[in-house]
Amino acid sequence: METATVHEITDRIEQIHIDVLIPVPIAATIQNMKRDVSLLAYLRSLKLAHPISTDEMLDISLLIGADAYKKLVQNDIVRWGGPTEVQSKLGYMEL
Repeated sequence: METATVHEITDRIEQIHIDVLIPVPIAATIQNMKRDVSLLAYLRSLKLAHPISTDEMLDISLLIGADAYKKLVQNDIVRWGGPTEVQSKLGYMEL
């Protein structure tokens, strides 16, 4: 498999290097579970790591391993009767 290094810039302008494998395809296209974040008050103030999409289907473009996950994920978890979000250095990510 081909390899690459992804350079991510965090909210605090920290650069994180993640070594990745490039399999083709990474995973099957998945159905987007659209959610209107504006209806979920507890999510409105969060900076999300991935933009909200109205597309019917989503391509998975990057899978990371546990070592990279540990570099990105932080301690704060937000739960309130809807999607559960975990804080990361890139913004909140849905679990």
